[in-house]
Amino acid sequence: TVSQLEELERIQAEALRRCGVAKYVRLRQEFQEKEEHMREDVEKMRREFEERMDKMKVEVQKIQEEKVHLMGLEQRLRQEFQTQVQAEQMSNEELRIRLETLQDGFVQLRSILRKEKQSRVESERHPMDDM
Repeated sequence: TVSQLEELERIQAEALRRCGVAKYVRLRQEFQEKEEHMREDVEKMRREFEERMDKMKVEVQKIQEEKVHLMGLEQRLRQEFQTQVQAEQMSNEELRIRLETLQDGFVQLRSILRKEKQSRVESERHPMDDM
């Protein structure tokens, strides 16, 4: 009968609606679970990234500290080298002055020896002149 057909259509429509609602609820739940899982993954990735960044910052700080230390060592070595060069220059200058002094002394000694030799030669000549 028509009323039975209408009732059957209504039951069928209600069943389809319930199936649709159930499918929507199931899809909505799956979506929420996937969304939550993705949020957890994103949070995990963010934490891992922050941990890596922190480690890198520590490494960069260590490298910067080592750089400062090496720059200090380099500066001290340069100063020490400069001091040694200056000391060698002073030592060379001192040696040059001493050498000049010795040369002056030899020149004076030669001059004195010449004068003595000349005076001996002259004194030896004079006694012969007396003869």
